[in-house]
Amino acid sequence: MEKVCVFCGERPESKTLEHVIPRWLIEITGDPKRSAHFGFHRSDGGKFSKRIYSFDSFKFPACDECNSYFSSLEGKTKGIVFRLLSEKPLSESELSTLLDWFDKVRIGLWLGYMYLNNNDLGIEPHFYISNRIGLNDRMLLILKS
Repeated sequence: MEKVCVFCGERPESKTLEHVIPRWLIEITGDPKRSAHFGFHRSDGGKFSKRIYSFDSFKFPACDECNSYFSSLEGKTKGIVFRLLSEKPLSESELSTLLDWFDKVRIGLWLGYMYLNNNDLGIEPHFYISNRIGLNDRMLLILKS
């Protein structure tokens, strides 16, 4: 699969890397250098082994311009997540921002896994993060356990 920007789907002119799972979230949930299992990797011999990355190295191609543009969504969302963790109420606009951010993460992870799996299924994506956020009815259920 050609390495294109996870935000716009174009070939990055000035390439950066996007942490689809943002570093601030990784840090509040534990050590960013801790390893996690991200699916399986198929070797040349056809055998499968666990694909293990540290959270801080789990990132994908992005245009510098797109990455900068979406950093404002990250900044807003970080504050919203901390409000949620403090059990403070959220406004309608904050909930909408949170839903946009979940769209970003969901699409970014889907595209990221296609990169990691060398697009084994031959899917040609017709959408990327920038043209998918906030387009459909969405629902998010947040429960305290």
